[in-house]
Amino acid sequence: MKKILFVAIPVVVLAWLFVGMDRYVGDHEAGSAWDPFIKHKPTITTFYKNPAQVGLDMVPMETLDESGKKSLIEYCQVRYGTDDIKRCYEAFFASRV
Repeated sequence: MKKILFVAIPVVVLAWLFVGMDRYVGDHEAGSAWDPFIKHKPTITTFYKNPAQVGLDMVPMETLDESGKKSLIEYCQVRYGTDDIKRCYEAFFASRV
């Protein structure tokens, strides 16, 4: 039993630090779901939502205020591994179904 815990606890901690769940919003037929992804940097946060996404639409990056840009950059660093908002938008649109 101790051997199982000795292996299981580190595996759970690593999964918690490196696996995230991104809220996917689809059309009325697909609905919304959680999309698992490998984080580009370890964080204790597990569940993410794109702060620039409103329903099926993305808020234009030019209209984001400073706190919105900061939240989006943090999201992009973890989800897509970039702090460039333009590259993040491109990655988001490329991953949409």
